[in-house]
Amino acid sequence: MRSANRRSACQRFSVCHEVAHVALGIEADHSAPSWSYLRRPPGEIACDVFAAELLLPYRLFKPKVDSADMGLAAIGELADEFDASLLSTGSRFATFSRELCAFVVSEGGKIRYSARSARLRQAKGWIRPGMPLPADSYSVRVRAGETIRSRGSRA
Repeated sequence: MRSANRRSACQRFSVCHEVAHVALGIEADHSAPSWSYLRRPPGEIACDVFAAELLLPYRLFKPKVDSADMGLAAIGELADEFDASLLSTGSRFATFSRELCAFVVSEGGKIRYSARSARLRQAKGWIRPGMPLPADSYSVRVRAGETIRSRGSRA
């Protein structure tokens, strides 16, 4: 997805989020950081869910997740297909996945946000915002310069 298209996809999510405020009758409260679900008001989270459902409707998106390979390439392809951001697509992908997985956003080697699959939630797998990324995680390995050839293999 080109940079201009990514901005467009992020703007689409923002517009859908703001439409949700009107449609759901929820007053906007953008005082908390957008990346922290723990600190965000429930109304803002509801508007995010509304926006995600508009852009990546369960009925159309879930079957695509079920038939996709696990990985960033599949998330990128679905983001392109649905004209949605990588963040919203990855989050929704993990949420709907049958696999034991999570979509994690990090900054400076620390976790900012995560979305967990139902299996990971049922297994009581917790991913705490602010915790450091595991040393053997894909993100840490790539940031260290390792080339990843394919799913599950290391260069």
